[in-house]
Amino acid sequence: MQTQKAPHRKLERLPPAPIATVLLFRQGSLVQPKLLQTLGITCREAEVLSWVFEGKTNKDIEAILRISPRTVQKHLEHVYQKFAVETRTAAAGSAIRQLAYLQTPSRQRKSLLPRA
Repeated sequence: MQTQKAPHRKLERLPPAPIATVLLFRQGSLVQPKLLQTLGITCREAEVLSWVFEGKTNKDIEAILRISPRTVQKHLEHVYQKFAVETRTAAAGSAIRQLAYLQTPSRQRKSLLPRA
């Protein structure tokens, strides 16, 4: 008696992961501020966001950059506004996605966009 095989489903082929996603994470610092500036944020906002990537709290960032807690918060608020997000985690995720998209060859970009 032969067993019946399940119908073979054709799997959708995913585009290769952009090498940029891997290259963003460098030894020592997760994302360099200079790279973040390409997303349209200021130098200081990029510095603050790079420390967010490192897992630093606002209080830590304040001490590292020698700025007031309010200034750290304001820089983050500007980043949230520019990336259209509401949290530091969302800002970091948005930055990674944008950088990966920008560093992906144009022929592969279409497959990375959300489907309607």
